[in-house]
Order: sequence, then structure tokens, then C-alpha cells
Amino acid sequence: EIFEMQQWSVRPLLLPSAAMDIDQLDEARQRNFYDSVRETIICLLVALLLYLASCAIVELFRKQHTREECYSGHDDAIVYKVSAWLCAFALCVFLGSVLLLPASIVGNEILVLYPNSYYIKWLNTSLVRGLWNTVFVGCNVSLFLLLPFAYFFMESEGLSGWKKGIRSRVYETLILLVFVSILALGFAQLLSDFSGSILSPSTWLDQVPLLYSLVSMAGVVLMTVCTPLGFACIFTVLGKIIVKPKPHGFVEEEIDKLKLEEASLQRRKKLASYGSHQLSLDYNELDQSLSHLQQTRLDLERHRNSSPWERRLLYPLCFLFLLAMTLLCLLLVAVNSISLALDLTSSTPGLVMEEYLLGQASTSSLGPIGAGIETLVILYVMCAGVLGLYYNPLFKYLLPERRATSMTKMILNCILLVLLSSAFPLQVKALGLTRLNLLGWFGSIPWLSRVWLVLLYNVLFFVSTLFILSRKVSLAVLQEVSYLLKSLAFRNSTTKKSLAGSEHKH
Repeated sequence: EIFEMQQWSVRPLLLPSAAMDIDQLDEARQRNFYDSVRETIICLLVALLLYLASCAIVELFRKQHTREECYSGHDDAIVYKVSAWLCAFALCVFLGSVLLLPASIVGNEILVLYPNSYYIKWLNTSLVRGLWNTVFVGCNVSLFLLLPFAYFFMESEGLSGWKKGIRSRVYETLILLVFVSILALGFAQLLSDFSGSILSPSTWLDQVPLLYSLVSMAGVVLMTVCTPLGFACIFTVLGKIIVKPKPHGFVEEEIDKLKLEEASLQRRKKLASYGSHQLSLDYNELDQSLSHLQQTRLDLERHRNSSPWERRLLYPLCFLFLLAMTLLCLLLVAVNSISLALDLTSSTPGLVMEEYLLGQASTSSLGPIGAGIETLVILYVMCAGVLGLYYNPLFKYLLPERRATSMTKMILNCILLVLLSSAFPLQVKALGLTRLNLLGWFGSIPWLSRVWLVLLYNVLFFVSTLFILSRKVSLAVLQEVSYLLKSLAFRNSTTKKSLAGSEHKH
């Protein structure tokens, strides 16, 4: 009886706590379920928007006479559709990788400014980490599976001895893809055995992250070449988009001179069209010279028809903005190189990749203004890298043309862009352009933790940028000096003509 009384007296004390634990556990499970559903929906919506934008880009650049109805058979139309979809997926991954760091920085500043706001409860570290991991997986799948499949699928003709059709072409593509995968894994194994201290995977399953690490390192090296070239070429592109300031009378004189030269070349071209083989060769040269003169004349006419505020205000402001971004980027790289050198001389060198929680602190010591400037610098570096890729002599022929790009050329462009996108976050972190740590699987790249390797990359980037910019600036200064001398000579000649005319009247 005493034991039963003790048991009944203890039970009312234990049952409510146990029920409370069960309720809390159920509530936590429901919260985790709803959070995962919400994050999945947001990821799908972002992926859908980026994929629609990628489809629009593919539609803008693909060649018109390669549409499905222009092919001889139904199989070629299917191959073309599948390749276009895979290219759109790769471009979607590229856009997502470009927007990862800027979106993460902006989201972190929003959480710092409004930590208790009900309307941004959906924005958290788990969601951003899921987006980073999704882009990481998309880069791997695009580089190692989808884009090689699209290229081999476009070039396939079917297995010999099989009936021609889609099935035969798919089998041939898969066989080639398996062979290439075996070669890539074997190369990764040999490289890991050769450099076991830096890259040491233990199993064949670890070769895929190793391959991505090597590919990202190759992308960072490519960005080292392309980004300084893009810094130099971005001012040239600015001059093509926005009209440069020039004296109006000098432009009129140049237009009249070009019209006379154009008329002369047209007469010579007409005579060369009725001549011998040697004259036909001259005809081609004359045609190229004529097209160059026409383009120059059109640029000058565009300058003549432009508004004064565009020539005198918009171009100098844009030029100063790009120059400030370039100098700020170089300053950040120099400061990061000094800090890495000091860290290398310390007793415990190493880059610590701690888990970063959004909303804890601002990524810049200047607060939201510094974070905004940081975002602009990151976007500027990424745009310079893509621009420098197509100004590189090795890849200049791959520049896509509107409504005139073949599908094979578009696949090669997508491979290069995904290769760059795999290096974008790593390059920004290695150069010290942001204090935000790489989230997800991007932070587990092994070579990024080697201080001496990151320091060497910073020094190479800084030196190459200074070298290319110094050459570009010296050439630009010489061109501007020659242009100023011509304009001064034109003004002196017009002044002398006006004085001579006034004396003649008197």
C-alpha cells in the first residue's frame, strides 16, 4: 500500500513533464518540416527565375537557321532541343554562382538591420547555405555530366551497325562519357598520388570533390589571366557604349573626310570587281577597308547626334566610377597580401574557415555602406573576368553573336562560363574582397586553406593587373595626346581661316 501510494504520488509529477517533452518534440519536428518545405519552395522559385532568364539568353544568341523546322529529320530536332535545355541549365548555374556572394552580403545586412522583423523570418543561414550547396552541386553536374553529354550528343552520329536514331546516338554519347570519366578519375588518382600532402583522397568516391577542386583551381588561374585584362578593356567598352567628349567641329571635319575616302574606295571596289584574280584579291581588301571606314563614320555620326550631357557629364562620371572600382580592388588585394604575409610568418599560419551565421555582424567595418561598396567591387571583378575572357586572344573567336551562334559554340561558351563560375566565390575569398566566409561545400575546397598558395595568387594577381593597366594607360595617354594635338591644330587652322576671311572682307 505504501509503494502504491508513492507510485501514485510520483505519477502526477512525471506525466505532465513527459507530455510536455513530447509536445516540444512534435513542435520541433513540425517547425523543421515547415522550414525545409519553405526553403525548398524558395530554392525552386529562384531556380525557375534563373532558368527562364537563361532560356531567354539562349534564345537571344542561338543561330536562326538551326531551328528545329530547318533540320532534315526529327532526330536532329530532338538533339538540338536537349542541347539547348542543357545549355540553359548551365547558364542558370552560372547566374546563380555570380549572385551568391552579393545576395549573401545583402541578406546579412538586412538581418543585421532588422533582426526581429516578422517579414524576413524566412531569411536565415540554413536557406542561404542550401542555395550555396545547390549551386555547388549544379556546377559539378554541369561540368562533369550535362555539358559533356550535350557536346557529345551534338557531335554523335550513332553506333556503326545500329539503326540510325536517337537511341543509337544516346548509346554512343554514354559510351564516350564513360570513357572520359574513367580518364578523368585516373588522372585525379595519379595527381593525388603525386601530391599526397596537399590532395589526399582516400577512396574513389573522394575523386569527384578532388576533380572539382582541380577544376576550380584551373578556373581561378583563368580568372587571374582574364580579370586584369578585363580591367583594361572595360574602359574601351565604356567608350563604345557612351559617347566620348570631342570637339564638334573636329568631328564634322572627320566625317567629311571619311565620306570622301569611302566614295573613293567604292569606285576602286567597282573597278576591281571586273578585273583579274589579283584584282579580286584587292577587292576583298577593299571590302574590309570600306566596312571599317563605314563603322568609323557611323560612330562619329552617333557622336554628332548625341546630347551634350552624355558627352560632357555621363562619360566622365562613368569613367571615374570604373577607375575608383579598379583602384579600390587593387588596394584591397594589397592589404590582403600584407595580412597573409604576416600570417605566414606567425607560429600557426592558416586560413580558418569558421561557420558563418547570417545576422550576427556586418561584413564591413563601415556598416551597410561598406557592405554596399563591397558588393559593387565583387560584381565589378566578376564582370571584368567575363569581359576579359572574350578579349583574350585564345577565346576571342568564341564570342557569341546575336542570332548567329551555333549550338556547338554555345556549349563551349557554357563550359567556360561554368568554369569561371566555379572560381568566382573562391577568387573573391582568396583576394580578400569580403570577410564573409564561403558557406556550404564551397568552404571545404582544400587548396584554399594553404596560406602560401593564396599569397602567391594575390601577388600574381596584383602584379599582372598593374602590368596590363600600365601598358593600357600608356597607350591611352599617347592616343589622347595625339588627339589633343590634332584638335589644337584644327582649332588653329579654323582661327587662321576666320582671320584671313575677315581681312579679305576689309
